[in-house]
Amino acid sequence: MCCCAFRCTNFDFPNCIGCKGNCQICCIEQEGFCCKTVSHDQVCCVVFHDALECVMCTTACKTYRQCFCCEFICGCPLDQAYVHTGAAYSNIPKSGASLATSDVVPCCCSISSLYMRFPGCISCYEKTTCCCFEAETVCCRVMTCSSNRRKDTLCMVFEKANCYMVWPTTIIKSISQCMFLDTRCAIPCDKEIPFICMPLPFCTCCVN
Repeated sequence: MCCCAFRCTNFDFPNCIGCKGNCQICCIEQEGFCCKTVSHDQVCCVVFHDALECVMCTTACKTYRQCFCCEFICGCPLDQAYVHTGAAYSNIPKSGASLATSDVVPCCCSISSLYMRFPGCISCYEKTTCCCFEAETVCCRVMTCSSNRRKDTLCMVFEKANCYMVWPTTIIKSISQCMFLDTRCAIPCDKEIPFICMPLPFCTCCVN
């Protein structure tokens, strides 16, 4: 049975603030929201979030759209429709805190290296923090059984992008992985991106 409904009775504060949308057609699922408050110890609010994923097929079609107090709900079958879905701080699969790579050009606060872990090396990932804003993007990420999947039905992340307003913990920090190339930089340096001086390949002078 397929059914659609429209209502303007969503006054559940603070979930009624902002806009949100979910849609799944067979094995393709799309999610997006903006200007959403979240309950998280590091994140104040989600500026925007967008994701397109390949999941296990559990329904023919379902859609949810919310803009402040107004909601549109559609499901086929009806009992599997999205109903008043909340915005959560979802964990994007990370490229790995430890390098586990072959260093190419480390220089002070910047590190470039080869990322050889399969299947992560056939995808792209980027995370940038600047004062109180944090942006995170991942694309073409195959999810294996050992991956940090936020749901069991997730097979592949085609594209995912987030922008958060966070409590400031650094001035600027960036982690970028494109296929086999991993590039990181930070000011000031930290445990994830330490201070390294390497004038020649495989010749490390100091690490802090």
